[in-house]
Amino acid sequence: MKIILPAILEGLTSRADRTWRITFGTRELKGSEVERLNGVLRQEVAILVALDESLIDKYDHIDIDEVQLDKGAGETKTPSQRLRNCLYIFWQQQGSKGEFDSFYKEKMNNIIQLIKDKLE
Repeated sequence: MKIILPAILEGLTSRADRTWRITFGTRELKGSEVERLNGVLRQEVAILVALDESLIDKYDHIDIDEVQLDKGAGETKTPSQRLRNCLYIFWQQQGSKGEFDSFYKEKMNNIIQLIKDKLE
C-alpha cells in the first residue's frame, strides 16, 4: 500500500532511547485518507521525504518488499528498558525536577514496594 500526502515537516525531537519523533502536518484529510492512515497506525512503515512531488516518481520503481522494516519494532527493548524510558518521559512531563537517576530510583523503589506488599 502506498499513501502519498502533501505535508510540512513540523518537528524533529530526540528521545531518551536514541530514537526520533518526526512530526508532519497535513492539509485537511479526506475520510478515506484518514482510514488508510489508521490502518497503519503504530506499525513501522517506510517513508520518503521529497521536496518536490516530481521526485516521488524517481523512486516509484522501489518495491516496498525490498525495504527492510523491523517487524518487531517496539519489542526489541527489554521490559526494564521500556519501563525506564516511560519513567524518563514521565519525569520530563513532571518538569524534569531534580536528577533523573534519583527520580528513577525512587519510582522503581515504589514499584518494588507495591509488589512486596502483595507477597504473602
